[in-house]
Amino acid sequence: MRPQQERVSFGARWRAARPGCGCGRAGCDGCALTPRTVFVLQAELAWLVDLAEDDIPSVEAGDRLVGDTVFAHLPVAAVQWADSHPMWLERFRRSIDDYVGRLNAPGPVDPGTLAEEIALRMAFEAARAERDPDGVLPPDVADALPALPGDYSWTRAEAEVPPSTAVRQLYGADGERLARPGSVLHPECWFDRG
Repeated sequence: MRPQQERVSFGARWRAARPGCGCGRAGCDGCALTPRTVFVLQAELAWLVDLAEDDIPSVEAGDRLVGDTVFAHLPVAAVQWADSHPMWLERFRRSIDDYVGRLNAPGPVDPGTLAEEIALRMAFEAARAERDPDGVLPPDVADALPALPGDYSWTRAEAEVPPSTAVRQLYGADGERLARPGSVLHPECWFDRG
């Protein structure tokens, strides 16, 4: 019996995709994390940060509900928590911003907190909604990153970072009940490194 091969982490695949695919296969048609896919996901994360910066003051002022902002796709328990604790949204926004910074720097890029994992899920959702993902690429980036057959295969790319048990629970039918104060799933605990 062969020893089980260790799965290459999402972060390692992300790193390989940034300067070029790195898989070594001609045509790269089997890759899910192509350079263009990675760029669009990173752009979606940065877009979340930018929109959040605009949305948070109106939530804090009581002019808008969390469900009417970029945060609408958070798990229900987080939306409810943020409606009554709007300052939490700034902490979540900062964690996404920090994650975007880590994606641009050497070192690990796998989501290190529940907040980062949720943000990545939100970025995948936003990327799927893009009618023309190539339109997100600035012209110089589009020229530098070759179009590959695996570009924008969102389902396959998301499979590279399967949701943790915590994320599945938060988005599941019992998420609201499981994320009560005192639980590790409670929004206040999303920033703890696990």
